[in-house]
Amino acid sequence: MRRKKRKLQSATGIINQLKHMFKLNTDLEVANLLGVSPTTLSTWKYRNSIDYKMIIAFADEHLIDLNKLFLNKEIHVRLANDPFENLIDVISEAVEQRISSRLEEIKATNVLVFDLLFENEEVRRRIEEVKSITRVNYDDTKGQLH
Repeated sequence: MRRKKRKLQSATGIINQLKHMFKLNTDLEVANLLGVSPTTLSTWKYRNSIDYKMIIAFADEHLIDLNKLFLNKEIHVRLANDPFENLIDVISEAVEQRISSRLEEIKATNVLVFDLLFENEEVRRRIEEVKSITRVNYDDTKGQLH
């Protein structure tokens, strides 16, 4: 199967793409961004030739998608039956289930610990002291502080 050859943008198209990406209005702003003289930028446009090595280094430094910059296309590659994507889904689901299960265990443990502590006479006495100092009410029927 033959791959479809994509046509590179012209030098002017690449410069305009940079203007769009960085929200610039003038060639002077693009020249300053790239660290080249305005004359160099004009020459690139006139000759429809650009310093690709420098532009690629700039794009790499600023995390710019070269497909977007040079082809004006965002390329999203997804393999059919991608085993890694499936693995990520399986792992995500397992993590969610484990977290949910663990949260339920923690809730149950907290209730049990609180109930055990409240049954202890010394703890109950100290809770009463704290209640009187802070004016917090404890509802025995619900087992919650108010």
